[in-house]
Amino acid sequence: MKFRKLWRYRRVFLLVLIIASIVLVVVLQKNYNNTICSDIKIVIKDGTNGKYITRSSVIEYIYKQTQKEIVGNTYKNIDMSEIENVLNKNFYVKKSEVYRSQNGVITINIIQREPLVRVYNEANEDFYIDREGYFLPISKNYASYVPIFNGNIPKIDSLFKNEIKNIADYNILIYSDIYDLAKELEKNKFTKTMIDQIYVNNENEFEMIPKVGNFKILFGTMEKSAEKIRNLENFYLQIAPKEGWRKYSIINLKYTNQVVCELRTKKKEL
Repeated sequence: MKFRKLWRYRRVFLLVLIIASIVLVVVLQKNYNNTICSDIKIVIKDGTNGKYITRSSVIEYIYKQTQKEIVGNTYKNIDMSEIENVLNKNFYVKKSEVYRSQNGVITINIIQREPLVRVYNEANEDFYIDREGYFLPISKNYASYVPIFNGNIPKIDSLFKNEIKNIADYNILIYSDIYDLAKELEKNKFTKTMIDQIYVNNENEFEMIPKVGNFKILFGTMEKSAEKIRNLENFYLQIAPKEGWRKYSIINLKYTNQVVCELRTKKKEL
């Protein structure tokens, strides 16, 4: 008998506890919803030095896309998942995380996309391609010092009209080759610092303008590109210091297992 009474009291206690918990959750949720956002903290969490997006540009972008003010608004009117989705559509945002921190502050963590190469096409348009092959518009906040490709590069229609696009979305070989060559140049410490301008000629072959040396480098296509880069490095380290930097006008890397150098024509004195 005592056991039954004890069990009854226990059930009543559990029921009261559940009801109290529900009431507490409702009260806390109501207090949370009525809390005013006091500030926005924006953190750029990648390793690049370039700030392609800024605090003001992020806040402006959020407002433009949602038509809602964040600071000064109550949390019941702030959808943080919506803010994340909006930010992840920004060309320069690789990933975002939005959450409420202490004192009514919203924290936004952003990982930027990082340009790998800058492209000037035939239509005199310029833009970046990032390390994952995505096209990025030129930032108003920061100019990235990356290799520049120009010349016989076709225009891509509606590139920045809607969602962010990858080179894999287009069947244009030269863009894939530009991306692949840029990655090859960056992997090699020597060419990363030595080559900063590449021209695409009418045969869709690459010609390089080096920082050091008064000559043109005929790279050709991407066939055996890694071997060509090694040959170029060997030329700079072994041949040029002995023969002189002004002896040749053209360094041709298009042939297998060799570097063909064209002598500079001497001007006749009058």
